[in-house]
Amino acid sequence: MVINEFKITNNSNNKTLKFHYAASVQDSISVNNVSFAIPGQSSSDNFVANFGGFKDLVTIDFILFNDGTDKSDDSSSIITLKQQRDYLKNVIIQGKGSGDSQSDVNYTIVYYTPDGSSNETGGIESVDINWDTKASNQYRGTIILIKGSN
Repeated sequence: MVINEFKITNNSNNKTLKFHYAASVQDSISVNNVSFAIPGQSSSDNFVANFGGFKDLVTIDFILFNDGTDKSDDSSSIITLKQQRDYLKNVIIQGKGSGDSQSDVNYTIVYYTPDGSSNETGGIESVDINWDTKASNQYRGTIILIKGSN
């Protein structure tokens, strides 16, 4: 695996999509804090409470691009932009063909870091896919994985 590659696997149906153009990877922790303001006091006197614990997230910005290579790890032939987008949405994310509901599906994302390859398992928080109007031959997108198990 090279620095700009990653792959996502739906662990319920064992379908994988390979991305050869990962633009960036962000590893972050989110905390659901609520701040209660005390009337007439400065913000430094606010009471801050943590509701819901931590979310450990991996955010990957990617590019879907037709370079003529198959992007699946199975017998499917996933080459064109439409095939890549549809396979990501319908087979990988929605798990069509797995027989499981979306809430039962977990995912593995493998990506490269400066320290080597990283392998994370969890649930998908969101996937955004956008047509890049400056380059008609590609889609840009973002996948956010919440680390953990279900």
